[in-house]
Amino acid sequence: MEVILAGAEWKERILESANRIFGQDPEKGGFAALMPEIYGESGNCSENHFLVLEKGRIVAMALVEPVCFVCGKERLSGVGVGTVGVAEEERGRGHMKLLMHTIREWMERERYSFAVLSGQRQRYAYWGYEPAGIRCEAFFSGPSVRHALTEKATRGIEKRMSLEPLEAGSREEELSWKLYDSQEVRLERRKESFAAHLRSGRCQPFCIRAEEEFAGYLTASFRGKVRIVEIQLTKKALFPAALKLFCQQKAPEGFLLDLPPFGEWAGMAERLSESLLIRSGHQYYIADPCRMLEFFLKVKQKQTGLAEGSWDFETEEGVFRAWVQAGQVQVGRSPGGAAGSAPAPWKTDKEGEWIRKLFGPYAPISGSLPGIPEGWLPLPVFLPEIDAV
Repeated sequence: MEVILAGAEWKERILESANRIFGQDPEKGGFAALMPEIYGESGNCSENHFLVLEKGRIVAMALVEPVCFVCGKERLSGVGVGTVGVAEEERGRGHMKLLMHTIREWMERERYSFAVLSGQRQRYAYWGYEPAGIRCEAFFSGPSVRHALTEKATRGIEKRMSLEPLEAGSREEELSWKLYDSQEVRLERRKESFAAHLRSGRCQPFCIRAEEEFAGYLTASFRGKVRIVEIQLTKKALFPAALKLFCQQKAPEGFLLDLPPFGEWAGMAERLSESLLIRSGHQYYIADPCRMLEFFLKVKQKQTGLAEGSWDFETEEGVFRAWVQAGQVQVGRSPGGAAGSAPAPWKTDKEGEWIRKLFGPYAPISGSLPGIPEGWLPLPVFLPEIDAV
């Protein structure tokens, strides 16, 4: 038995094994349709899969796709873990444990700050993954659209707007990528495969036009409840009209809309929707608490501002100190806890709780952590659904 980081020559065998291991889960078209940017005809499948081999045969596998948060000039690099599976006849032999330990060791060598995955929470808690991140889910029913998105609210702009499929290689794909990439806070995405990325999870991307000019894009899932997974527009004023247009043409009975927790779209959706839920994101293993906390404190500072102050906290890896002073944000290791007469650092005996408390949505209702400056939590960790491999 051996574990390898597979090169591009393994792509067809990886795809065949993934479809075999997961059976009917990926539905029609298998993983090539489910994750076209990775498994599609032009997908990147080189050195981003760990494989467990028995006599050259794939018996277990895991995708490790680079994921990078960007905030201005700041970058936070991690990996998205997906397509995690073990052949049915090989289960119970420790292959999953071997893969998870291999990924963790590889992350440390490559200096990745975090790993993120989707999946059953308790299953991955064994390997240090805990739910973190926040996302908003707005619900627009048919009646709520009629009452909230009136002609007065939309100014009738939707009558001069259109939706059309967003095609790979088109000018609209390039414009969509430029619009996405112009955001100060975002996930890094490849320009050359942007349309394929927007089709992840069998989503369908659309170009939005207003007065026949490019006005933005959205990508939506029609599996089960209709859901807009992402929307970007060239003008904020187009938001109500774009939602009304989508409802009229694609979802007359209503739809869901996924949004990051802070920013202009979430505020507008809260006012216009029938309801808005605050939900947890995905499962995270945090390899570098200092870098992770510092990055998202800087994001919070840009989005809402941060009160100045300092805070000490303790995990199983040691004691850390975060501080904001004169507009500068820093997080580092504390040599022995809080200095001088300051109170002892916050800690918990519950395994993984610090991840949920610092990076999850529960902080606002569970009470502020002892000693932390007001307004630091919740941190704006948001991974769009189409970026969760």
